[in-house]
Amino acid sequence: MDKLGKNDTGSDVTLQKILKNPELLKITNKIRTGIEGVSERLRRLVLKNITNQEIIDFFKLISQNGFNTADIYMIYGLPGEKPEELEEFRMVLMKLDETLPLNFLLAIHWNAFTPSAQTPFQWEAPAFLNIEHYKKFFDSIQNKRIRIYCKPKLTSEWTIIKRMLAIRGSEASKKLLFNIASQEGKLKKNVDFVLKEFERCEGYNLLDKLDINKPLPWDRYCIYNKEKMLKVYQWFLRNKCLEKYAA
Repeated sequence: MDKLGKNDTGSDVTLQKILKNPELLKITNKIRTGIEGVSERLRRLVLKNITNQEIIDFFKLISQNGFNTADIYMIYGLPGEKPEELEEFRMVLMKLDETLPLNFLLAIHWNAFTPSAQTPFQWEAPAFLNIEHYKKFFDSIQNKRIRIYCKPKLTSEWTIIKRMLAIRGSEASKKLLFNIASQEGKLKKNVDFVLKEFERCEGYNLLDKLDINKPLPWDRYCIYNKEKMLKVYQWFLRNKCLEKYAA
């Protein structure tokens, strides 16, 4: 690209890679990066070993290189997330508010955790309940110098349900999935019906944890190390890594 005199038109960057190779900022036009978990512990949990200080150093670096806006992607409700970890991320935001240039725009894209197929968390429940904790968190952000824009603050109920249907639907619920695909506008207004119909077809609640002894919908289509995934998941359970908020 250098030989052709062109610039990279992409904008996705890896935070730690930029810290090690700041010259890459010269060939990108916009900053978008995934941070994922709200605490250092949760980021390690999903192999995103980014420290709070690295987040602060990263934003200082990009602002010094002429960027006055950035998009970051976060996951709320990762398995085992605790209230004090939300406070940890709030303190990072406050530190950025103190150190970044006036009117720097930080756009935070929030996504509810939903399990992915063929991962150690494929048996887990999505982040669906206890949203009051997150509402309090958003209300506690008091930026004075920079502009913090959360979009959206919470993933919609229907979006979470569709994601779960995509990975948990099987032959048993294929008629329901077809109806949703063809009549989404109608069925998204009747969430209770969709959840009850899924449970009638599949025999379990779409938004619950899965029984580890139950065959997964994709097992007969994909070759992956399911035993390894299960061992990792059971390790988390044994070590109480998946404690949820009190009701």
